[in-house]
Amino acid sequence: MLKKRVDQHSEAGLRAEFLSSCDLLSEEPALVVGEEGGAAFLPDDCQLDARHTVEFIEKGNRQFTSKGRYAEFYHEPATSLLRSGSRVVEAVRTSKNTLYSKKAVVIATGCWSGSLMHDLIRDSDIELDVPVKPRKGHLLVLENFNSFKLNHGLMEVGYTNHEAAKGPIHEETSSVSMTATMDARGNLVLGNYLVL
Repeated sequence: MLKKRVDQHSEAGLRAEFLSSCDLLSEEPALVVGEEGGAAFLPDDCQLDARHTVEFIEKGNRQFTSKGRYAEFYHEPATSLLRSGSRVVEAVRTSKNTLYSKKAVVIATGCWSGSLMHDLIRDSDIELDVPVKPRKGHLLVLENFNSFKLNHGLMEVGYTNHEAAKGPIHEETSSVSMTATMDARGNLVLGNYLVL
């Protein structure tokens, strides 16, 4: 399964390689890996701290406030899309405002994009599938955890695509996946998410 995943990434133009148990231990000597173990290594993969990323984007965008090109509408949910006579989306209606756009309307709500778009196009003839869903998860940050070091972000193979038991008999089955990485300050970050 892991070798197939590596092949899929490579065919899509991403740098990916299969690491045997020995190769994995060379990359991550702190791990305990059995002989059958292995990993898909994506050397160009990276991770972002979501909070710091949003702060950076907000700071950059705020320079356009005085020019009328940026405004923040936190805690003001979108309720519908407004269309021109030619059915082009020209504005977003929120609970308090109508926000018009001259060039484009960008829906950037992360893991809530699918459910938001479903609500916004409910009364139209548009069919849209946004296969992004929120996850229920936890992060544990171990500060000054010097006895263990990771060289790369790690995740279980099922983390990226919600792999779990499938079929009617398993409809109530949950799936848990784990991640581990070191943050920019050298803290060990352990994460899990649950798909219900």
